[in-house]
Amino acid sequence: MTLISTNLFGLLFLLLVYSSSSFAQSFSGVIVDDQNQVLANVQIRDTVNNISAFSSIDGYFTIRREINGVFEISKSGYEKRYYNSLVNLDTIQIYSESRVLNSVEINSRATLPVLDKSEVNVLDYIVYEEFVLTLYAYKSGKFLSLENNGGQPRNFSLGKLKAKSLFEDCYGNVHILTKDRAYQIWIDDELSFISNVDLEMFNEILAPCIASIDSNFVIASYSNHQKKYSLAIKKNQEKQFTPFFNSWDHEEEVAANALYWEIVALYMASSDTISNIITNKMWDGKNMRELALNYELLLRIGFYESIIGKEIAVQSFQVNDHVLAFDLCFDSLHIFNKDGNQLFQTNLENKVKKGERTVIMDKMQNNFYQLHFYKGIYSVSHINLTNGRLEDSFQLNDIPFAENIQIFNGWIYYLISNNGFHKLYRKKM
Repeated sequence: MTLISTNLFGLLFLLLVYSSSSFAQSFSGVIVDDQNQVLANVQIRDTVNNISAFSSIDGYFTIRREINGVFEISKSGYEKRYYNSLVNLDTIQIYSESRVLNSVEINSRATLPVLDKSEVNVLDYIVYEEFVLTLYAYKSGKFLSLENNGGQPRNFSLGKLKAKSLFEDCYGNVHILTKDRAYQIWIDDELSFISNVDLEMFNEILAPCIASIDSNFVIASYSNHQKKYSLAIKKNQEKQFTPFFNSWDHEEEVAANALYWEIVALYMASSDTISNIITNKMWDGKNMRELALNYELLLRIGFYESIIGKEIAVQSFQVNDHVLAFDLCFDSLHIFNKDGNQLFQTNLENKVKKGERTVIMDKMQNNFYQLHFYKGIYSVSHINLTNGRLEDSFQLNDIPFAENIQIFNGWIYYLISNNGFHKLYRKKM
């Protein structure tokens, strides 16, 4: 199994030609059960456009695909599965209802530990293709664990590397991040380190990339001071990035700017010429705390920091050769093609007035969910990409104050802190 396809230095200075399937007019595949046996007479129904097809005796099917479609995969005695029209799958697996019921009865624990060792402290994890890659500390060392959704994990020692977190870039490469460097890795029979680069350069050049489609390269940028989030694209042969999407909280920007210049003016009036860090060109224009000469300034700086400290709630994802932008500031969903042209826009339903909202993606099924956190409790809702509605909502009452929640192939993964140790768990949705 390979966790790398390109060299990091090549990524930093060259635009890779990265193949990706284009949006087709049909959706084809094969249906199998939990034993990987083909299933006939399975209905594949586009619930939006009222189009249906059935799998053949060999399990194969073909159905017309529209960009706003949502496919329901159903057969009597089996769990229903749902996929949006952007998904590209050769094989779709559905599970018998008896298997699901038996698994609940046999397993008395609805929540399962991923690394079941008492002294393991999970530092970070990512879901990668069909694997879960976990970075953890155990006794005096640090390790990587590679697990195939409940299978036997493979563990690799990191030696003396002071790893802090994991990162998957837009090209599908995995990096281990330390305090000051990013290490690109490759896992096959063994763990190999391909290259490493200064973390500041990594964060400036590679980390902003959110999509690599054919020879096009999409980056995201945001400014908390300007309260603006942008997507820009660099196409093949072009030298510059061209913005194609902006989300701008103008009211917050006006408030932040007004406070900023009010603080500067008050500092100038309160500071003498010799110690004035602005006139002496000793101030970077960003660290407002350096201007806190008195309580009045400190109070205004606190208000300013509360405004710019509020993150711009926009998240972007690549799904095959499309880019999806979820704008939680203005409750809208935007779908773009590989050239940055908007294909579709709809409102996002917002049922809550308080708390924090984020969007998470199940990469195995290309489904999206809204995660809402309020008073220590999380709720999860499936996002219908055709109309922005929230569906099949439920609360995670049994895992209050969980951290780093992700969804992978219909399982919810999360971290729980206990006595200074973080443990990774999963539970079936």
